[in-house]
Amino acid sequence: MDFIETGKPISLTVTVNARNQYDDIFIRFIIREISGEGDIALTISNQSDDRPFQIPIGKSELSIQMPYVGLKPALYTAKIIIKQGNMNVLDGVESFKFHVKGGGSMSNCQFYQPRDWNYKNIA
Repeated sequence: MDFIETGKPISLTVTVNARNQYDDIFIRFIIREISGEGDIALTISNQSDDRPFQIPIGKSELSIQMPYVGLKPALYTAKIIIKQGNMNVLDGVESFKFHVKGGGSMSNCQFYQPRDWNYKNIA
């Protein structure tokens, strides 16, 4: 992936190769802007959404689809954690770097707000 674009749909997919069958699998993306204070810009987890995965032995894909990217244009890093239940961390990626570019609809903003403008002549 070269870049993602603010306001466009996105799908994040993680491929796993399980040696055992697992229940109660959660994946967490902790996203930080690389420049600036290093504050967390976004945390997404299927645990927060109460949507655990069950993973069979072998290769599987865990994914999330989002209707639009709300991050402002910048360079980001994502920490990705895969865990079973609340405590057992199975695997992860400490830093996955990516670039968010802005479209024409994003300027002087901290986040992208989807919108639709309408006009109706009522005279």
